[in-house]
Order: sequence, then structure tokens, then C-alpha cells
Amino acid sequence: MTTLGPPRTSHSSARAAELSADLLTLLRLPASVQRDFGELLAHNLAAEVGEAADAHVGDFCRTHGVDALTLVPAVRAARTLFREAAAADRGVAEVVAEIEALCPGEGSLVQILAACYGRALPGLRVELVLGALGEFGLVLETIGLRLDCVPVSRHTPEAMVPIPLLTLHYREVGELKRLTVQLPPQVLATLRYALDALVK
Repeated sequence: MTTLGPPRTSHSSARAAELSADLLTLLRLPASVQRDFGELLAHNLAAEVGEAADAHVGDFCRTHGVDALTLVPAVRAARTLFREAAAADRGVAEVVAEIEALCPGEGSLVQILAACYGRALPGLRVELVLGALGEFGLVLETIGLRLDCVPVSRHTPEAMVPIPLLTLHYREVGELKRLTVQLPPQVLATLRYALDALVK
């Protein structure tokens, strides 16, 4: 893999040539696109790119007066480099060395992409960690909390007491599931104490 030191790339010569050609297309785009390339790329780095990203690309193209097809090569190449680098836990300096090896003498391109990677790296690392969590068990995605009322006993259905209901939305082996539990007052107090301790 790429290491600090003399610039070199971990890709095969054919793949390196393809990445280089795709990255260099960014320099043929308007200056405003180069300036805002990080914003465009941020919406296209996730493992799954959906309709929201497509909508953003459309807005970006209208704002900068370019055709979406002209953006594809640079976005594709940068996405490949950034996701591979983040998965290998490479820092900005290592990615800079690889870009310099792919596109020697293109200092402005290196500067643009280095800034983009620096901004994208924290989010990519979080995504990778969350993706890995599923290999070790259930992953909580969202929670819901609402207040319900239950009778004190079956013999006095008119006497109601409030009880919090906690709904856990979790993922198990790629499948989203849901579990709702009742929170007795003492458990709610314990949960609140634990959360307060975590966020301090």
C-alpha cells in the first residue's frame, strides 16, 4: 500500500493510468467547479448513493452551468481513492503522495483533492466503523421515546399511570428490526444517569 516517502501508487499501471486520466478531467472544468468540488464529492462518498445525491448533483450542475456527465470521471476517481484510503486508515499526507504519483506536476489538483480528503476522512471513518459493528452484533440505529398510560391493575382499569415506552430500531445482519419496551421509573432514572455520565 502507499506509504510516506517517494511518491508511488498501490494500483496497477493500467488502473493508475485510468485514475490519473479521470482525476485530470477536474482541471478542465470551470474554476467554480474546482472550488466547490468538495461539496459535490461529499454527497457522493457514501457506500450507497441514493436519490438525495442525484438531486444535489442536479442542483450543482445548474448552479455551475455544467453537464453532469463531465463530472463523472473526477467524482468516480476521487471516490475510489478516498474510500480505499480511508479503509486502509491512510492520512492526508499519504493520499497526497499517491495523487502526486498519479498526476505528477499537477500541484493545483493535489491541493484541491487533499483539502477534499481532509474534510471527508472523519465521516468516512465513522461509516467504516459503523459498517464493521454489524459483524460483532446488533447495531442500534435510532430510538423513539413516548409516554403511554397503563392501568394500575386489572381490577381498577380506570386508575391509570403514565409509563414511558422506549422503541429501539436496530439492524441485525442487514435487516432493520424494532423492539419496544416499557421503562419503569427506576430504570428510566438509571438510563438518565448513564446518559448524563456518557456525555459529560
